[in-house]
Amino acid sequence: MALAFVKKDPNTTPPAEATGVASLATTFDSNTASGNLLVATGTTWVGGTAPTMTFSDNKSNDWSSLAVSQLSPASVVRAAIGYAANVTGGSTHTVTLTPSVTCDLCLGVAEHSGVALSSPISGTPVGAGGSSTAPSSGATTPAANALYVGAAAYAGSATTLVLNWASATQLHNEPNTTYPTLGSAYIIGSGAMTAQWTLGASRDWAACVAAFAEAVGGITQSSVISASASVPTHTAVILYPGSVIPTITL
Repeated sequence: MALAFVKKDPNTTPPAEATGVASLATTFDSNTASGNLLVATGTTWVGGTAPTMTFSDNKSNDWSSLAVSQLSPASVVRAAIGYAANVTGGSTHTVTLTPSVTCDLCLGVAEHSGVALSSPISGTPVGAGGSSTAPSSGATTPAANALYVGAAAYAGSATTLVLNWASATQLHNEPNTTYPTLGSAYIIGSGAMTAQWTLGASRDWAACVAAFAEAVGGITQSSVISASASVPTHTAVILYPGSVIPTITL
């Protein structure tokens, strides 16, 4: 099974967002598939150093590995990418972002298929921060064909946040400072890639990118289950002395 985008949540341009909360959750509006990869992009903002964050879900999947987390130079906004591989899927699948302190949050999640079932990170996830009109993650270089996911956020008065990553597809975009900002996108390809956006005015920003490896030989949990179901069964025939073997004409 080749790498593919399945769906996102929320299924809108803006991500889930809230101000002054201890956590933020979003629920897929249709079933997720077991064996797929979920990638969450999140941002935090608070009047001080932006807190760290963790992701979790209601299916007991393993979100313990944070792909990358990047703080802006002024430390007021943080962008991060988390993931759960080879998930247990199902209905009302809810992903939750929890910051280390109460703050303003944005959260977007996407489901992808055809990704390695274990240790899916390929290459080294990278992040960068700056103060300019060009949020840029820096380049990550996976070992082979991969799914790349990028995230960006900025601090300061509202301006535009436009994806400037050639051939990438936007997942979520929230440039409104009523909430923390969040831009997220993905692309399937190979070689060194940098996630990039353009701001309408110079701002303090953070950006990051991670790459996820394609399943070797296209083997995923769902393809193994499908192949197992198609294996024919065999009936044993026991012959006793004097048994007559019928002749079958083809």
